[in-house]
Amino acid sequence: MKQSEHHSCLSELDKEKVGLPFTWIVAYVLLIWTVFVVDWLNSPAQKLKAVQPLTFWEAIARRWGDDRTDIQIRLDSSLVYAVYSKDIARVKQLLNFGADPNGFLLDPCGLHDNALFAASQEGDEVLVTILLNAGADPNVLCAGDSPLSAAKRYGYTRIAHQLIAAGAK
Repeated sequence: MKQSEHHSCLSELDKEKVGLPFTWIVAYVLLIWTVFVVDWLNSPAQKLKAVQPLTFWEAIARRWGDDRTDIQIRLDSSLVYAVYSKDIARVKQLLNFGADPNGFLLDPCGLHDNALFAASQEGDEVLVTILLNAGADPNVLCAGDSPLSAAKRYGYTRIAHQLIAAGAK
């Protein structure tokens, strides 16, 4: 082997010696970076940021300072409608599904009645009992009006006594 050939062989070996660790370092850095990015993208905080845009009802709710999700808005509004319909089975079903007994009916004009206010206004003692047992707050106001004042206004004294016993003021 000639002297010049020998040096060119050594330089190829030197390149391989230098190239192999550098390649491994780059691969290792890319692997760590990929794991970090994938983990970060799968984090709960990032998943929340990547959620779908607001639905129609969520946008309406935000306009009125209400931060409920679309599902919660639908459950709570359905609960109020079920109370106005005096559908006891549906009220129980919605409460079991997670409807908030203190949640408000929402329509494009804003927040309206909640279920306890509706039951008090309609004079339905059974529904008032169900809602109070489910955790409805007898002091939640609906447009400045309370379930107690609605019951008194319409002459439902037994419901008024029921609300006072539950802590209504």
